[in-house]
Amino acid sequence: LGRFKIGEYTEGAGGNMNAGTSYDTTVYYHNIPSNYLDMILWGESDRLRALEITEEAFETQRAAVKSEKNLRVDNVPYAAAIQEDMFGTIFEGTPYEHTVIGSLDDLNAADIGDVKSFFDRYYMPNNCYMVIVGDVDPKEVKTKVEQYFGDIPKGETPPATAHAEQKRGRKVDKTVVDDKAKQAIYVAGWPTVGSTHADAPALDLLGTILLGGESARVPKLLQDDKKLVIGAGGGHLAFMGAGFMFLQAVPKDGVPKADVQAAIMQEVKRISDKGVTDGELNKALNGTLMQTMSTLATNAGRANAIAEGAAFYNDPKHVVSQLEAYRKVTKADIQRVAKTYMDENWVFYEIGPAKE
Repeated sequence: LGRFKIGEYTEGAGGNMNAGTSYDTTVYYHNIPSNYLDMILWGESDRLRALEITEEAFETQRAAVKSEKNLRVDNVPYAAAIQEDMFGTIFEGTPYEHTVIGSLDDLNAADIGDVKSFFDRYYMPNNCYMVIVGDVDPKEVKTKVEQYFGDIPKGETPPATAHAEQKRGRKVDKTVVDDKAKQAIYVAGWPTVGSTHADAPALDLLGTILLGGESARVPKLLQDDKKLVIGAGGGHLAFMGAGFMFLQAVPKDGVPKADVQAAIMQEVKRISDKGVTDGELNKALNGTLMQTMSTLATNAGRANAIAEGAAFYNDPKHVVSQLEAYRKVTKADIQRVAKTYMDENWVFYEIGPAKE
Protein backbone atom coordinates (compact mmCIF):
# COMPACT_ATOMS: atom_id res chain seq x y z
CA LEU A 1 0.00 0.00 0.00
CA GLY A 2 2.99 2.31 -0.43
CA ARG A 3 3.15 4.71 2.49
CA PHE A 4 -0.46 3.96 3.45
CA LYS A 5 -0.43 1.60 6.42
CA ILE A 6 -3.91 0.20 6.68
CA GLY A 7 -3.37 -1.22 10.14
CA GLU A 8 -2.43 2.16 11.59
CA TYR A 9 -5.50 3.77 10.03
CA THR A 10 -7.78 1.09 11.49
CA GLU A 11 -6.27 1.34 14.96
CA GLY A 12 -6.32 5.13 14.78
CA ALA A 13 -10.08 4.94 14.25
CA GLY A 14 -10.49 2.83 17.38
CA GLY A 15 -10.69 -0.50 15.56
CA ASN A 16 -8.50 -3.54 15.20
CA MET A 17 -7.41 -5.79 12.36
CA ASN A 18 -5.45 -8.95 11.78
CA ALA A 19 -5.03 -11.86 9.42
CA GLY A 20 -4.50 -15.58 9.70
CA THR A 21 -3.87 -18.60 7.51
CA SER A 22 -5.35 -22.04 8.09
CA TYR A 23 -5.26 -25.19 5.97
CA ASP A 24 -7.90 -23.96 3.52
CA THR A 25 -7.97 -20.16 3.65
CA THR A 26 -6.26 -16.92 4.50
CA VAL A 27 -8.58 -14.48 6.27
CA TYR A 28 -8.14 -10.72 6.74
CA TYR A 29 -10.52 -8.84 8.99
CA HIS A 30 -11.27 -5.38 10.37
CA ASN A 31 -13.44 -4.54 13.36
CA ILE A 32 -14.18 -0.85 13.03
CA PRO A 33 -16.94 1.75 13.54
CA SER A 34 -19.27 1.70 10.54
CA ASN A 35 -18.64 5.35 9.65
CA TYR A 36 -15.11 4.32 8.58
CA LEU A 37 -16.37 1.83 5.98
CA ASP A 38 -15.15 3.97 3.05
CA MET A 39 -11.65 4.09 4.47
CA ILE A 40 -11.47 0.31 4.79
CA LEU A 41 -12.89 -0.33 1.33
CA TRP A 42 -10.43 2.14 -0.16
CA GLY A 43 -7.50 0.56 1.66
CA GLU A 44 -8.45 -3.03 0.86
CA SER A 45 -9.11 -2.25 -2.80
CA ASP A 46 -5.71 -0.61 -3.02
CA ARG A 47 -4.10 -3.64 -1.40
CA LEU A 48 -5.83 -5.99 -3.85
CA ARG A 49 -5.14 -3.77 -6.85
CA ALA A 50 -1.47 -2.97 -6.31
CA LEU A 51 0.16 -4.41 -3.21
CA GLU A 52 3.68 -3.05 -2.75
CA ILE A 53 5.94 -5.95 -1.77
CA THR A 54 9.34 -4.67 -0.71
CA GLU A 55 12.41 -6.54 0.50
CA GLU A 56 12.14 -4.74 3.83
CA ALA A 57 8.51 -5.78 4.33
CA PHE A 58 9.28 -9.32 3.19
CA GLU A 59 12.15 -9.76 5.65
CA THR A 60 10.09 -8.23 8.47
CA GLN A 61 7.31 -10.75 7.87
CA ARG A 62 9.70 -13.67 7.44
CA ALA A 63 11.13 -12.85 10.87
CA ALA A 64 7.61 -12.53 12.30
CA VAL A 65 6.59 -15.95 11.01
CA LYS A 66 9.78 -17.53 12.35
CA SER A 67 9.08 -15.95 15.71
CA GLU A 68 5.49 -17.23 15.65
CA LYS A 69 6.66 -20.73 14.77
CA ASN A 70 9.17 -20.60 17.60
CA LEU A 71 6.55 -19.33 20.04
CA ARG A 72 3.60 -21.53 19.08
CA VAL A 73 5.19 -24.75 17.83
CA ASP A 74 8.88 -25.25 18.50
CA ASN A 75 8.81 -24.23 22.16
CA VAL A 76 5.38 -25.53 23.11
CA PRO A 77 5.26 -29.01 24.65
CA TYR A 78 3.68 -31.62 22.35
CA ALA A 79 2.95 -29.11 19.54
CA ALA A 80 5.68 -30.14 17.10
CA ALA A 81 5.06 -33.85 17.62
CA ILE A 82 1.34 -33.44 16.94
CA GLN A 83 1.34 -30.83 14.18
CA GLU A 84 4.40 -31.96 12.24
CA ASP A 85 4.77 -35.68 12.96
CA MET A 86 1.31 -37.02 13.80
CA PHE A 87 -0.67 -34.83 11.38
CA GLY A 88 1.83 -35.70 8.66
CA THR A 89 0.98 -39.37 9.22
CA ILE A 90 -2.79 -38.93 9.41
CA PHE A 91 -2.92 -36.69 6.34
CA GLU A 92 -0.19 -38.46 4.35
CA GLY A 93 -0.78 -38.12 0.62
CA THR A 94 -3.13 -35.15 0.96
CA PRO A 95 -2.34 -31.40 0.84
CA TYR A 96 -2.85 -31.30 4.60
CA GLU A 97 0.23 -33.36 5.46
CA HIS A 98 2.32 -30.17 5.22
CA THR A 99 2.06 -27.83 8.22
CA VAL A 100 0.42 -24.45 7.65
CA ILE A 101 3.29 -22.42 9.08
CA GLY A 102 5.89 -24.44 7.18
CA SER A 103 9.29 -25.72 8.18
CA LEU A 104 12.30 -23.59 9.01
CA ASP A 105 13.86 -24.78 5.75
CA ASP A 106 10.79 -23.52 3.86
CA LEU A 107 10.97 -20.13 5.55
CA ASN A 108 14.69 -19.76 4.90
CA ALA A 109 14.40 -20.81 1.26
CA ALA A 110 11.52 -18.46 0.37
CA ASP A 111 12.30 -15.24 -1.47
CA ILE A 112 10.39 -12.16 -2.49
CA GLY A 113 9.70 -13.64 -5.93
CA ASP A 114 7.76 -16.50 -4.31
CA VAL A 115 5.54 -14.00 -2.50
CA LYS A 116 4.90 -11.93 -5.62
CA SER A 117 3.99 -14.96 -7.72
CA PHE A 118 1.70 -16.28 -4.97
CA PHE A 119 -0.04 -12.93 -4.70
CA ASP A 120 -0.47 -12.67 -8.48
CA ARG A 121 -1.92 -16.17 -8.66
CA TYR A 122 -4.35 -16.16 -5.75
CA TYR A 123 -5.17 -12.55 -4.80
CA MET A 124 -7.79 -11.52 -7.32
CA PRO A 125 -11.48 -10.57 -7.12
CA ASN A 126 -12.70 -13.91 -8.49
CA ASN A 127 -10.80 -15.86 -5.84
CA CYS A 128 -11.90 -14.02 -2.71
CA TYR A 129 -15.03 -13.43 -0.66
CA MET A 130 -15.69 -10.19 1.17
CA VAL A 131 -18.32 -10.13 3.91
CA ILE A 132 -19.47 -6.95 5.66
CA VAL A 133 -21.54 -7.42 8.81
CA GLY A 134 -22.84 -4.71 11.14
CA ASP A 135 -24.45 -1.31 11.20
CA VAL A 136 -24.63 -0.76 7.44
CA ASP A 137 -27.22 -0.41 4.73
CA PRO A 138 -26.95 -3.26 2.15
CA LYS A 139 -27.77 -1.08 -0.87
CA GLU A 140 -25.28 1.55 0.19
CA VAL A 141 -22.62 -1.09 0.80
CA LYS A 142 -23.15 -2.59 -2.65
CA THR A 143 -22.73 0.85 -4.26
CA LYS A 144 -19.55 1.51 -2.30
CA VAL A 145 -18.04 -1.90 -3.10
CA GLU A 146 -18.70 -1.36 -6.80
CA GLN A 147 -17.12 2.09 -6.52
CA TYR A 148 -13.88 0.82 -4.96
CA PHE A 149 -13.55 -2.68 -6.44
CA GLY A 150 -15.54 -2.61 -9.67
CA ASP A 151 -12.66 -1.74 -11.98
CA ILE A 152 -10.18 -4.32 -10.61
CA PRO A 153 -9.83 -6.91 -13.39
CA LYS A 154 -10.46 -10.58 -12.83
CA GLY A 155 -7.51 -12.89 -13.06
CA GLU A 156 -7.18 -16.49 -14.10
CA THR A 157 -8.96 -18.56 -11.45
CA PRO A 158 -6.45 -20.88 -9.78
CA PRO A 159 -7.10 -24.60 -10.29
CA ALA A 160 -8.86 -26.38 -7.46
CA THR A 161 -6.57 -28.25 -5.10
CA ALA A 162 -6.57 -31.99 -5.71
CA HIS A 163 -7.78 -33.68 -2.54
CA ALA A 164 -6.40 -37.21 -2.47
CA GLU A 165 -8.25 -39.69 -0.29
CA GLN A 166 -6.76 -40.22 3.13
CA LYS A 167 -4.93 -43.43 3.85
CA ARG A 168 -6.84 -45.74 6.15
CA GLY A 169 -6.26 -49.28 7.30
CA ARG A 170 -2.85 -48.59 8.90
CA LYS A 171 -2.07 -49.13 12.55
CA VAL A 172 0.56 -46.73 13.90
CA ASP A 173 1.75 -46.86 17.51
CA LYS A 174 4.62 -44.46 18.08
CA THR A 175 6.52 -42.90 20.98
CA VAL A 176 7.97 -39.41 20.52
CA VAL A 177 10.40 -37.93 23.06
CA ASP A 178 9.70 -34.27 23.77
CA ASP A 179 12.25 -32.65 26.05
CA LYS A 180 9.90 -29.70 26.68
CA ALA A 181 7.19 -31.94 28.11
CA LYS A 182 6.98 -32.72 31.82
CA GLN A 183 4.17 -35.26 31.52
CA ALA A 184 3.40 -37.93 28.96
CA ILE A 185 0.19 -37.61 26.95
CA TYR A 186 -1.56 -39.97 24.55
CA VAL A 187 -2.90 -38.60 21.29
CA ALA A 188 -4.88 -40.81 18.91
CA GLY A 189 -6.49 -40.20 15.55
CA TRP A 190 -8.61 -42.10 13.07
CA PRO A 191 -8.50 -40.75 9.47
CA THR A 192 -12.02 -39.88 8.30
CA VAL A 193 -13.31 -37.48 5.62
CA GLY A 194 -13.50 -33.76 4.93
CA SER A 195 -16.34 -31.46 5.96
CA THR A 196 -17.96 -31.55 2.52
CA HIS A 197 -18.40 -35.35 2.63
CA ALA A 198 -21.86 -36.80 3.29
CA ASP A 199 -20.57 -38.69 6.36
CA ALA A 200 -19.23 -35.56 8.08
CA PRO A 201 -22.39 -34.67 10.08
CA ALA A 202 -22.67 -38.21 11.51
CA LEU A 203 -18.96 -38.19 12.36
CA ASP A 204 -19.29 -34.82 14.09
CA LEU A 205 -22.12 -36.13 16.26
CA LEU A 206 -20.24 -39.37 16.94
CA GLY A 207 -17.23 -37.32 18.07
CA THR A 208 -19.41 -35.40 20.50
CA ILE A 209 -21.03 -38.54 21.93
CA LEU A 210 -17.76 -40.40 22.24
CA LEU A 211 -15.30 -37.67 23.20
CA GLY A 212 -16.88 -34.24 23.62
CA GLY A 213 -16.69 -33.17 27.26
CA GLU A 214 -16.31 -34.92 30.60
CA SER A 215 -19.73 -36.59 30.34
CA ALA A 216 -18.92 -38.15 26.95
CA ARG A 217 -18.34 -41.89 26.83
CA VAL A 218 -14.55 -42.14 26.66
CA PRO A 219 -13.69 -39.37 29.16
CA LYS A 220 -16.25 -40.75 31.62
CA LEU A 221 -14.91 -44.29 31.22
CA LEU A 222 -11.22 -43.33 31.51
CA GLN A 223 -11.56 -40.72 34.27
CA ASP A 224 -14.52 -41.71 36.41
CA ASP A 225 -15.06 -45.42 35.94
CA LYS A 226 -11.57 -46.88 35.44
CA LYS A 227 -9.58 -43.95 36.86
CA LEU A 228 -6.79 -44.42 34.33
CA VAL A 229 -6.28 -40.80 33.30
CA ILE A 230 -6.26 -37.28 34.71
CA GLY A 231 -8.20 -35.92 31.75
CA ALA A 232 -9.37 -36.90 28.29
CA GLY A 233 -11.37 -35.46 25.41
CA GLY A 234 -11.52 -34.84 21.69
CA GLY A 235 -13.95 -34.87 18.79
CA HIS A 236 -14.20 -34.92 15.02
CA LEU A 237 -12.01 -32.31 13.32
CA ALA A 238 -12.56 -31.77 9.59
CA PHE A 239 -10.98 -29.47 7.03
CA MET A 240 -12.50 -29.15 3.57
CA GLY A 241 -10.81 -32.18 2.06
CA ALA A 242 -9.73 -34.32 5.01
CA GLY A 243 -10.60 -35.02 8.62
CA PHE A 244 -9.91 -37.20 11.63
CA MET A 245 -11.39 -38.30 14.93
CA PHE A 246 -9.08 -36.82 17.53
CA LEU A 247 -8.51 -38.04 21.10
CA GLN A 248 -6.14 -36.77 23.76
CA ALA A 249 -5.60 -38.22 27.23
CA VAL A 250 -3.24 -37.53 30.15
CA PRO A 251 -2.49 -40.85 31.89
CA LYS A 252 -1.99 -41.21 35.61
CA ASP A 253 1.51 -42.15 36.70
CA GLY A 254 2.15 -45.88 36.58
CA VAL A 255 -0.86 -46.72 34.41
CA PRO A 256 0.18 -48.99 31.52
CA LYS A 257 -0.47 -47.56 28.07
CA ALA A 258 -2.05 -50.85 27.02
CA ASP A 259 -4.75 -50.43 29.68
CA VAL A 260 -5.73 -47.01 28.35
CA GLN A 261 -5.71 -48.24 24.76
CA ALA A 262 -7.84 -51.27 25.62
CA ALA A 263 -10.42 -49.12 27.43
CA ILE A 264 -10.70 -46.70 24.50
CA MET A 265 -11.14 -49.48 21.97
CA GLN A 266 -13.66 -51.17 24.26
CA GLU A 267 -15.91 -48.10 24.12
CA VAL A 268 -15.42 -47.60 20.38
CA LYS A 269 -16.38 -51.23 19.77
CA ARG A 270 -19.44 -50.85 22.00
CA ILE A 271 -20.79 -48.13 19.73
CA SER A 272 -19.90 -50.10 16.60
CA ASP A 273 -21.72 -53.16 17.95
CA LYS A 274 -24.67 -51.62 19.79
CA GLY A 275 -24.97 -48.04 18.58
CA VAL A 276 -25.99 -45.04 20.70
CA THR A 277 -29.12 -44.06 22.60
CA ASP A 278 -31.81 -41.54 21.66
CA GLY A 279 -30.70 -39.42 24.60
CA GLU A 280 -27.09 -39.32 23.44
CA LEU A 281 -28.09 -38.34 19.90
CA ASN A 282 -30.43 -35.59 21.12
CA LYS A 283 -27.79 -34.22 23.49
CA ALA A 284 -25.25 -34.09 20.65
CA LEU A 285 -27.77 -32.35 18.37
CA ASN A 286 -28.52 -29.78 21.07
CA GLY A 287 -24.80 -29.14 21.47
CA THR A 288 -24.47 -28.54 17.73
CA LEU A 289 -27.38 -26.09 17.82
CA MET A 290 -25.83 -24.19 20.73
CA GLN A 291 -22.50 -24.03 18.88
CA THR A 292 -24.25 -22.54 15.85
CA MET A 293 -26.05 -19.98 18.00
CA SER A 294 -22.74 -19.02 19.61
CA THR A 295 -21.18 -18.53 16.17
CA LEU A 296 -24.03 -16.29 15.04
CA ALA A 297 -23.99 -14.23 18.24
CA THR A 298 -21.16 -11.95 17.08
CA ASN A 299 -20.42 -9.96 13.93
CA ALA A 300 -17.09 -11.75 13.54
CA GLY A 301 -18.72 -15.16 13.89
CA ARG A 302 -21.39 -14.35 11.32
CA ALA A 303 -18.87 -12.90 8.87
CA ASN A 304 -16.60 -15.94 9.03
CA ALA A 305 -19.52 -18.36 8.73
CA ILE A 306 -20.97 -16.53 5.71
CA ALA A 307 -17.60 -16.40 3.95
CA GLU A 308 -16.88 -20.08 4.54
CA GLY A 309 -20.35 -21.09 3.39
CA ALA A 310 -20.07 -19.05 0.21
CA ALA A 311 -16.53 -20.19 -0.57
CA PHE A 312 -16.84 -23.92 0.02
CA TYR A 313 -20.53 -24.78 -0.13
CA ASN A 314 -21.90 -22.15 -2.52
CA ASP A 315 -24.28 -21.28 0.32
CA PRO A 316 -23.74 -18.16 2.45
CA LYS A 317 -26.29 -19.53 4.94
CA HIS A 318 -24.56 -22.91 5.20
CA VAL A 319 -24.00 -22.57 8.95
CA VAL A 320 -27.79 -22.58 9.37
CA SER A 321 -28.83 -24.89 6.52
CA GLN A 322 -26.28 -27.47 7.72
CA LEU A 323 -28.35 -27.91 10.87
CA GLU A 324 -30.87 -29.80 8.75
CA ALA A 325 -28.15 -32.28 7.74
CA TYR A 326 -27.44 -32.90 11.43
CA ARG A 327 -31.14 -33.39 12.17
CA LYS A 328 -31.32 -36.08 9.50
CA VAL A 329 -28.56 -38.15 11.12
CA THR A 330 -29.95 -41.34 12.65
CA LYS A 331 -28.61 -43.68 15.27
CA ALA A 332 -27.96 -46.17 12.46
CA ASP A 333 -25.83 -43.54 10.65
CA ILE A 334 -23.69 -43.03 13.76
CA GLN A 335 -23.22 -46.77 14.22
CA ARG A 336 -22.32 -47.11 10.53
CA VAL A 337 -19.63 -44.41 10.56
CA ALA A 338 -18.19 -45.83 13.78
CA LYS A 339 -17.80 -49.21 12.05
CA THR A 340 -16.46 -47.61 8.87
CA TYR A 341 -13.87 -45.22 10.26
CA MET A 342 -13.06 -46.22 13.84
CA ASP A 343 -11.39 -49.59 14.25
CA GLU A 344 -8.09 -50.93 15.56
CA ASN A 345 -6.26 -49.17 12.71
CA TRP A 346 -5.61 -45.89 14.48
CA VAL A 347 -2.66 -43.52 14.70
CA PHE A 348 -1.64 -43.55 18.36
CA TYR A 349 1.17 -41.36 19.73
CA GLU A 350 2.69 -41.30 23.18
CA ILE A 351 4.45 -37.94 23.59
CA GLY A 352 6.48 -37.01 26.62
CA PRO A 353 9.87 -36.74 28.32
CA ALA A 354 12.44 -39.48 27.94
CA LYS A 355 11.73 -42.37 30.30
CA GLU A 356 14.29 -43.00 33.00
